[in-house]
Amino acid sequence: MCLRFDINMMNILKDPLTHFLLIGLALFLVFDWMNPDEANDPALVVVTQWDLDLLTAQSTKTWGRPPTREEKQLLLNAFTDEQMLYREAIALGLDQQDQIVRRRLAQKMEFLFSDLVPVPEPTEADLESYHRDNAQRFEVAPKISFQQIFLMAEDREAARQKSEVMAAELNSDASIDATTLGDRAWLPMTHRDATRTEVANSFGSDFAQQIFDIESHQWVGAIESALGLHVVLIESTRPAELPSLDTIRDRVTDEWRREKQRQLREAFMESLRQKYQVDVSGLSFDSS
Repeated sequence: MCLRFDINMMNILKDPLTHFLLIGLALFLVFDWMNPDEANDPALVVVTQWDLDLLTAQSTKTWGRPPTREEKQLLLNAFTDEQMLYREAIALGLDQQDQIVRRRLAQKMEFLFSDLVPVPEPTEADLESYHRDNAQRFEVAPKISFQQIFLMAEDREAARQKSEVMAAELNSDASIDATTLGDRAWLPMTHRDATRTEVANSFGSDFAQQIFDIESHQWVGAIESALGLHVVLIESTRPAELPSLDTIRDRVTDEWRREKQRQLREAFMESLRQKYQVDVSGLSFDSS
């Protein structure tokens, strides 16, 4: 009987609904603790020692020294004035149509939720599973090492024919010094371990697509770029690879926590959607 009770209690504690009921209770208790008398007497402004200590700490941080007794009194006067103005504004409904106030309060609820529902520490199994299931997110991009000889393309057809002849000669005669060929350009001839993005930034996306598709390790011409034509030699390629968990553990942990935080927030928002009804029957999305 006791064992069955323990199992049922564990199931209850794992239920997301139980989590959000506890969150709601925690929010209520926090508000009640911070505002013990507001609900009973809206005209009563209670300043606690916690409030004064917070004002003192904020002043110390701002000015680099603790406030004097007179300065504490001034801080307290400003605080109580702010409380009274705030309550009068709420009583007049000034917060109802104020987007800035609404956004600020929503942001404070987000912060409060984050404090009350901290993201748990991932287990080794959590990280291994997340690392495996999100391989594309952590993969190192494929890389390529190549040489290129640039040919200006004022006469594109002539340059194309020249590049094809040049490629054939280089492949048939290894003694030819490739550095003496082609037209002058600001781009270096040799590129090592360049990603597709890096190649595209220098030569254009079409050029990058073409050279990453080349399987031959011989000189090939003509490869077009945004600059002109090129004779290209692919020296080596490295496919995309997934680093081991140990080498990117911090990154995987950070990503896991962000995803878990997103899931917890979405679950919390879904619980709110179950609580509230949203009436959009009076809207017309076609109106300007």
